[in-house]
Amino acid sequence: MKKFTKGIWICSYNKNNIEIIIESNIFDWLTIDLEHSAISVNECFDLVSFIKAHKKECFVRMNDLNSSSIKKILDFGVDGLILPMVKNEEDLSGIIDSVYYPPKGSRGTGLFRAQRHGNKFKEYVNKEIHNTKIILQIEHIEAIDNLECFLENDDVYGLLIGPYDLSASLGMPGNFESNDFIQALDRFEKLCLKSNKNIGFHLPHPNIEKYKALKDKGYNFIGYSTDIILFQEQINLISEDLKQFD
Repeated sequence: MKKFTKGIWICSYNKNNIEIIIESNIFDWLTIDLEHSAISVNECFDLVSFIKAHKKECFVRMNDLNSSSIKKILDFGVDGLILPMVKNEEDLSGIIDSVYYPPKGSRGTGLFRAQRHGNKFKEYVNKEIHNTKIILQIEHIEAIDNLECFLENDDVYGLLIGPYDLSASLGMPGNFESNDFIQALDRFEKLCLKSNKNIGFHLPHPNIEKYKALKDKGYNFIGYSTDIILFQEQINLISEDLKQFD
């Protein structure tokens, strides 16, 4: 049986906020977002080290599928990668080639935090790299058409819907009620829920009803909002409260 986990997107470089999130013990994992944030590569490394020091599972959502970027982030010692805009088998082959050392892939054998600067190189190469979780973000209609090749690949840990980009690929950004979007999502769910892959969804705005609905459907890897949006939502609530006294 697939294990259910929930996490949060980290979109700002603020260790105080991250520490509060971690100590709340609400989330099982944290994903550092390099695609839609101002977090730099150096800041990403610092946050990975910080999160791992607090014994939390740490993912990085890459900003693209660039091989050099993937290899660099893996050397930080992350638990997994969330890869954006994966559309087809060619994209997946490139990801696998970047993740694994020869003979399976072409990743360079450098020494950094993931290999404990050489102290655990053999252990990392022989074991730990094979535990790295490869999560494909399904956010284009072409990816929906190619779901079978993703689901058949043993190196894929899970697939995660990016609803906004998926709707945009259909020419209707943010329209989750269109027939085309509903049909695409239905195909995703029918194929993925009967597979052994983890099935994920990023829910940008906190909504407990939608969260429960996703969980009840069988989604078991849910990203619940972002650090910035949670702060914004709380500010909005406080603003409404204070307006009563203006």
